[in-house]
Amino acid sequence: MIIENTQIHGIETDLAYLDGTSSKLGFVRWQWEYTRATYDYKIQEHSDEDVYYLRINTRAVKGKLESPDAILRIEAVYMGKATFPHGLDYECPIPEAVRQIADDKIMGMYQVLKNEQIIEQVMLKEVPSIALQASLFEAAQVMKHSQAGVLAVVKDEQLVGVVTERDLAIRGYAEKQADSMPVENLMSTSVYKVDAGSSVSEAIRLMTQQKISGLPVVKNGSLVGMVTLNQLAAKDFFG
Repeated sequence: MIIENTQIHGIETDLAYLDGTSSKLGFVRWQWEYTRATYDYKIQEHSDEDVYYLRINTRAVKGKLESPDAILRIEAVYMGKATFPHGLDYECPIPEAVRQIADDKIMGMYQVLKNEQIIEQVMLKEVPSIALQASLFEAAQVMKHSQAGVLAVVKDEQLVGVVTERDLAIRGYAEKQADSMPVENLMSTSVYKVDAGSSVSEAIRLMTQQKISGLPVVKNGSLVGMVTLNQLAAKDFFG
């Protein structure tokens, strides 16, 4: 999520945040290329299992980083010194304009992350599910009664796939085999899912990008819930 694009003294800078699920980083991670440096700092514990980072990418607009001023302060306490690949240490003065942008963005982003709900707080805990050998007709009945557009397909209480109302309409009923065709023949085994500690906005983004109506929710590898676009729309998460 890019939250700022700006140019200061010939340095183009992106400020963004990543969560711990998509980025397995330590407190600070250096990545140096000839024209770019990347710095990742932990800024907040979002939950017991998730950590948020602020990422700064610095790139020289004209082709190379000409000054240690490209080092940006991310936290209230400046790290103080940077080691470059050729082995020299620089005391790195930070332009006041850069300092102010970093401080303002950190505080604004901290407030957003602190107040944003996570999937575990809003998910359906009674997971609409269907057995592997159930018929498509049975799946349609479960969808109707649960008002869910997607069902988790389970075997021995483990998630093995999903079946959607689109699957039923386009493939199952089109072939007029709803009474006899098992869910196993129709389900998708490449399952998009979301972690219980992920933010609501991440789930919405994944569903809209992949054009799917719902996501199984997992925690420590186990199925614990379901989240759907219809459910989130009813809760007014789309503003």
